[in-house]
Amino acid sequence: MAGASSPIKRLAAILDAVAASPSGLALKEIADAIGLPMATTHRMIHSLVDIGYVEGGSGRATFTIGPRLLRIFHLAFDTDTLATLVEPALRAQTEDLGIAAYLVQFKDSRIDLIHTTMPVHPSHTIMHPGDAFPINASAAGKVLFAHQPRERQLEELKKPLVAYDDLTLTDHEAILADLDAVKARGYGMSDEELDRGVLAIACPVELEKIGVIYSVGALGLKARMLADRDVPEIAARIARTAAEIKALLEPLRRSGEAS
Repeated sequence: MAGASSPIKRLAAILDAVAASPSGLALKEIADAIGLPMATTHRMIHSLVDIGYVEGGSGRATFTIGPRLLRIFHLAFDTDTLATLVEPALRAQTEDLGIAAYLVQFKDSRIDLIHTTMPVHPSHTIMHPGDAFPINASAAGKVLFAHQPRERQLEELKKPLVAYDDLTLTDHEAILADLDAVKARGYGMSDEELDRGVLAIACPVELEKIGVIYSVGALGLKARMLADRDVPEIAARIARTAAEIKALLEPLRRSGEAS
């Protein structure tokens, strides 16, 4: 058993060494740090590169933690701690727009609501985002799936699609075209597609190396939301929140950048 676990321990040692140096380590530096021959280190580091746990090689002089491992870290992050981190940014958005703000997280098989802020002294009916973020009807669902590979989108479309309203898209080609438009525009929108009279707008939080696994949104009664602002203005305010949350959650800094 001890011998069988040795390769796993070596791989873990490589990951520990690479993670401790955000600017990256050269192959020889990794070999020296864990006390393995260069040939063994080369073979093992490239097995980690192949599965996305480490990034580097192919002309790059150094190795860094890869997107797959960073994604795992975020998916395992404690929800309560994450909610505490993003609360100030979401709260500021709620106070500016006067409507609910929320953050969701993409977990491949589902989309989870992480945190919501509501107006402290609401002057009118307040909407809550709920816990359903379908690919074809929700602003956050559209944003998150718009930034996934086409094959992942097609996989999601194999599931039964609900027509929540007569405005809800259920045609696959129309949904894919909508996702492309969302990605190009920079924000997603659910314009009475999930609930009659309700407008939701969401923006992506794009993390370095990982991509988009978070989305920030706002929703409320459509007539009130658009009474003194238009959709691009609201989307721009949400994008500011997304940028603030990106700065909070960015797992790695580029070499030489202030932490």
